[in-house]
Amino acid sequence: MSGRSKSDAGASLFILLGLSLDRDSAQPLSDQLSEQIASAISGGRLTAGTPMPSTRILADELDCSRNTVKAAFEKLIAEGYLVGVARMNTVVAERAPDSYFFAERPVPPAEVPTPPLSILSSRGARISTHRRARCAQSARPFELGHPESEEFPFDVWVDLYRSHWSKPRRVVIDSADPRGYLPLRAAIAQYLSTMRGLTCDAEDVIVTGGGFHAMDLCMRLAMQPGDAIWIEEATAREVYAMVEANGLVPVDVPIDEQGMIVSEGIRRAPQARMAIVTPAHQHPLGMTMSLQRRRELLDWAAAANAWVLEDDYDGEFRYTGTPLATLKSLDRDGRVIYIGTFSKSIFPSLRMGYMVMHPGLVNDFSSARDAIDNHPSILEQPVMASFIGRGHFATHLRRMRQVYRERQSTLLAAMREHLTGLIEIQPDVTGLHLLGFMTPRLLSRISLDALVAKAARAGIILVPLKNFYRDGRDSAGLVFGFSSLPLAAIRDAVETLAALINAPTAGGQP
Repeated sequence: MSGRSKSDAGASLFILLGLSLDRDSAQPLSDQLSEQIASAISGGRLTAGTPMPSTRILADELDCSRNTVKAAFEKLIAEGYLVGVARMNTVVAERAPDSYFFAERPVPPAEVPTPPLSILSSRGARISTHRRARCAQSARPFELGHPESEEFPFDVWVDLYRSHWSKPRRVVIDSADPRGYLPLRAAIAQYLSTMRGLTCDAEDVIVTGGGFHAMDLCMRLAMQPGDAIWIEEATAREVYAMVEANGLVPVDVPIDEQGMIVSEGIRRAPQARMAIVTPAHQHPLGMTMSLQRRRELLDWAAAANAWVLEDDYDGEFRYTGTPLATLKSLDRDGRVIYIGTFSKSIFPSLRMGYMVMHPGLVNDFSSARDAIDNHPSILEQPVMASFIGRGHFATHLRRMRQVYRERQSTLLAAMREHLTGLIEIQPDVTGLHLLGFMTPRLLSRISLDALVAKAARAGIILVPLKNFYRDGRDSAGLVFGFSSLPLAAIRDAVETLAALINAPTAGGQP
């Protein structure tokens, strides 16, 4: 070994003397040592070709066994940080393994240039104005869109996940069917046949990334820009965003206690190419579409060569009687595309839903979908298939119906106790929210917007009903979500809201 090599070895020992071993740590001493040496190499303190001190010398300096140092060196050699050289000590590799994976970080410019103009087109800019409001990480009263998560059987879910992915089958890893994982489609078909009265099989089902994703796919694949589409006049703003994104013309169709007024839709746009309806439970007003209206809608779709998207967003949560039959179960012409989601029944971040359509449409639809869309992920699909197929989903739904029924009853009782004469609220046989209306007595004291703002400052979210109308019409309605709130939180929130309403104003009057 040359004098330079001896000097380099001395330099490496000097650097390594700065290392320390924590004997109280659960991490093995050899792993601690190898990590610190690797850090010194990656940081440039130990350069390529530098000889390492012998295991005996380094063990003496660190007051540890030679076996500890040997194990650390062997790991570093295996990872490419060190190399063994004949008749020489171990030396630092010519190129540390980190440098193969991480690019050099450029020096930032002294002045940051002015950002370029927006990349959005005029259409993109209009779409971006429809950005949806996101729920907070913890549910606030009376926020919408938060199903209860504490009651979900995550232990069962994790066990199913482990059973599928500890040793996954090749068919799962390589699955590329644009319709989705076949066992999941079969499980969904069985569930719909049993629980929703919708006769179908796996070949009729396409797995999607949720309800809105399904709607977007239908608009993109079945409509031309400029086509008219019927929309219930009170609906989620996200629907209008999708209509805008796909260059379609929205036609607001009035609704009454029987649901969408089909005759008015025909009067306004007889040649519309699609209608979006929530027949089981209109969102957000809550009525159920009558049998007569359902038949009128199907007759129009057949005559106009149009499509009907049936959004069954919370049909599982009916608290009296059995779930209602679907609109698609009445369809004899293949005009209805049924859309369901697991966002309300499982949890929103699952991002999984499904469509059921006439078998003659599935192949064309899935072929077109395969060209533009390659999700949702396969990871959760076999887990969901087993969750449904082994009866866990049905058990969970029964449990959640009981939980939500009790929470709705608690909200009604608290509102009637503390806000009678101020906010009128009625029960609903389905769903995860209730409608309340400010009385003239309350409106004489405070406006709807002022009440919403005052409640928000106290951490209470009141969603105005007017937010669901495209024209933003005046309304005294408020939407109260209750699904994510424990019973005590519901009562506390109502009492807080009542205290806010009854608090004296600057003039001394409540």
